[in-house]
Amino acid sequence: MTITLPTVEFGGIVTPKGRKVHGYIPVGKTASQSLINIPVWIANGKLEGPTFCVIAGDHGVEYSGMEAIKRLMLQINPETLRGTIVTIPCVNTPGFGKSRNCPLDQRNINRMFPGRGNGSISEIIAYRIFTTFIVKSNFFADLHDGEGGLYPFSSFHRTGRKEVDNASEALARSCGIREVAVTETVYDKGLSYAEASERGIPSVLWEAAGAAGTDEHSIGTHFGALQNCLRHLHMIDGSPELAAEIDLLQGFSAVNATEGGFFYPRVVLGENVDKGQTIGEIEDFFGEKKEDIKSPAKGIVLTLKVNRSHVVDAGEQVAELGLRESVGEVFVPL
Repeated sequence: MTITLPTVEFGGIVTPKGRKVHGYIPVGKTASQSLINIPVWIANGKLEGPTFCVIAGDHGVEYSGMEAIKRLMLQINPETLRGTIVTIPCVNTPGFGKSRNCPLDQRNINRMFPGRGNGSISEIIAYRIFTTFIVKSNFFADLHDGEGGLYPFSSFHRTGRKEVDNASEALARSCGIREVAVTETVYDKGLSYAEASERGIPSVLWEAAGAAGTDEHSIGTHFGALQNCLRHLHMIDGSPELAAEIDLLQGFSAVNATEGGFFYPRVVLGENVDKGQTIGEIEDFFGEKKEDIKSPAKGIVLTLKVNRSHVVDAGEQVAELGLRESVGEVFVPL
């Protein structure tokens, strides 16, 4: 007697139980009518369990998360997997290897969710991913890199609904990353994990340090966090390898220059700072100090302009703080 195994289907990619399937799905077209495709890799476990959706590459030059997803999916055994893992290794395929934002409309896909089916190409890509994959999942994670100027952290969105918020916080805490930030104001708008949480899907975003290309430390951060989440969700055997302690942060705040010139940091990544402490200094061509950039609040330095040119324009962001006091979040273009 032949037994037909149940299957799952996402974006036209059908995956039988106990199998892994990968392929590409179209998400839009260029002006010349060339198809824009994104890669999808699905592992449908033989055993019952939740559906966990994971994406990376919202920014086309953040490679470590892409590599971690590839390694995870090569390793995962669908014969013993409980539930289904749905992964998109690179969301921003038009910008892959070229640019952080989508080069077709110069927009940040990471701010476009849940997207619009009749919007710009970045909105269309976000809409297709959100409606085809994210909202059909039970849990969701978005992977990012700091491209070398970041201290690792995870983040979850607070909706005001206890069941969803507790599940999102538990997922964020399970990653194994010490710094865990809560977001719930204007900072969240358009971010995949926040929009997913608002629709009742417990979600997390995490950031590895990253580098100009890939680096094993950042790949390891992503890979470890992915495995920890799968253990936390009981999709694979074992217990999550948790951080020794969790540093719960009350959102984020940008630190911007008001003068242009050469930026000289006076803090390092991961350093705790007090309100009013000097973050950095701006000097002109003649070595004259133009500005002392002060911390707007008590917090920890999560990003710092150290991996790119140290020249800044007036109004440019030079750092981002994880807040240790509730002062209201400031919009930060992650």
